[in-house]
Amino acid sequence: MKCLASRAICALVVLGWIACSRDRSPRATADFFVDKYYIEIDPTAALEVAEGDVADRLKKERALVAIAQSQGVGQTQVLPRVFYSARAEPTGDGVTRMVYDLSIDSGGQRFHKEVTLMVARRADAFRITGWTEHEEAGRH
Repeated sequence: MKCLASRAICALVVLGWIACSRDRSPRATADFFVDKYYIEIDPTAALEVAEGDVADRLKKERALVAIAQSQGVGQTQVLPRVFYSARAEPTGDGVTRMVYDLSIDSGGQRFHKEVTLMVARRADAFRITGWTEHEEAGRH
């Protein structure tokens, strides 16, 4: 019984650390967002670090997905493979611009996107306050 209790406590500590680590830096927050939105395709989880227009966009997408699912449109069984590299560009006004170069392989089709996230400190955590993306044509 003691072993089970200590495992449960250990698991809670690890989960707490993981939850807090996404808010420790602009990079960790932005990586969390990219992982949840682009890799796990989970806009609800990405919403945890979003605010303002970014949060509004995610909520709208979540609503559209709910409508599609209610009409019988299912989620694909195969998730795309996503690889990325990132660079930080401090803006000088307390906001960090994180630029991600994504390579996405979905069903044999490969395409690239450049995603820019604006990350700002809010109270005791960092939040995604801006988000733009565009596909890069001709890059393989």
